[in-house]
Amino acid sequence: MHGRQRAVAGAACGLAAVLLLATAGPPAAGPGGFVVRGARVFDGTRMLGVSDVLASGGKIAAVGRDLSVPPGTEVVAGAGRTLLPGLIDAHAHSLGDTLRDALVFGVTTELDMFADARWAAKVKADQAAGGRLDEADLRSAGTVATVPGGHGTEYGFPIPTLTRPEEAQAWVDARIAEGSDYIKIIVEDGKVLGRSFPTLDRATVAALVAAAHRRGKLAVVHATTLAAARMAIDAGADGLEHLFVDQLPDPGFGRFVAAHHAFVVPTLSVLKDVAGEGAGAALVRDPRLAPYLDPDNAANLELRYPERPGKTAIYAPAPAAVRQLAAAGARILAGTDAPNSFRLLGRRTLAHATEPDSIAAAIAAIRRSEAFGEDPNCRPKSTANGSGKMSSCPASMPSRIANATSRGEVFGSASSRAMSVSTGPA
Repeated sequence: MHGRQRAVAGAACGLAAVLLLATAGPPAAGPGGFVVRGARVFDGTRMLGVSDVLASGGKIAAVGRDLSVPPGTEVVAGAGRTLLPGLIDAHAHSLGDTLRDALVFGVTTELDMFADARWAAKVKADQAAGGRLDEADLRSAGTVATVPGGHGTEYGFPIPTLTRPEEAQAWVDARIAEGSDYIKIIVEDGKVLGRSFPTLDRATVAALVAAAHRRGKLAVVHATTLAAARMAIDAGADGLEHLFVDQLPDPGFGRFVAAHHAFVVPTLSVLKDVAGEGAGAALVRDPRLAPYLDPDNAANLELRYPERPGKTAIYAPAPAAVRQLAAAGARILAGTDAPNSFRLLGRRTLAHATEPDSIAAAIAAIRRSEAFGEDPNCRPKSTANGSGKMSSCPASMPSRIANATSRGEVFGSASSRAMSVSTGPA
């Protein structure tokens, strides 16, 4: 995407939170200041109609009609386009150009769920120093918590594992020392996917959650069955990564999650793929998206998740659970699991191929993205004349979640390209 197009797609990170500043009048434009003129503005909650948005000193400074701006402020033509807050992909895997690809599609922060910790630490350090300004911001889980031979060990590189509750604190402390922003725990026996994995028991999951909380970190759990999801929440997990694909939720599931003040990242797109109902190939033929897909991404979207003997995954439980969660007031966040499960390399729309009420729930959840501790005043990302000169949300954003648990920190991580040939959701 060209620089001016990126400015209109992604410049309004934190727009809703800074509208209060508009009445004070625009400050003098600092270095890199610009104004988007005449775009349709969505502030994260409502459409504001055609407005101007002034970015100055690295932050959105004013929103309104016919704004007066200091001489020399760069003007970006927004007529006929829509400006909205930068999207947060709450479950992704990043390596190579995926952070750049994310920004092209309006995703300004990647909350990534499995990475080489050294690579993730380098990316975050570069971003904190003002570099990598043509990429989405990164938060990293680093290495996932799993048992020897468990899900997460099959990607061709060694990772530290654990098997007993007594090992949990040392394991968590080692991940934090590597730079993990939060702890991701794997509870996956693989059976619903036609696989077989050993997995962590409840006592060790609970010990990992407690160890993370002891250090002020969020603990989230990968689960693809209803039993695993309930066990994780009961063990104190702050959130679920994925919903389940083995059976419909029991009538009290949504209330159960809400009562525990947990959040859920459903990853509906990847679950639909896993269940054999995906439609990623249609995105390649969509004339609105095709110009922005490079050949590798397009090829990945065309692939299908493999069928295996014994795979029993069904999609219906996931949207049914989303409806329950929304009705119970649980927090739901939108995530893609890109580029996992083949079709997702590049960017899949966060709520693509879901029922309308599931889409509505996901959009409502974006408004509640404070669960990840993201700073509503993060600096806008924009480009000037395609130069790649961009301002970035600071890596030192406030990291405490705004909920009753108040235990957490912002997440995100990055992953090996091997994720594009995955055995299942990660």
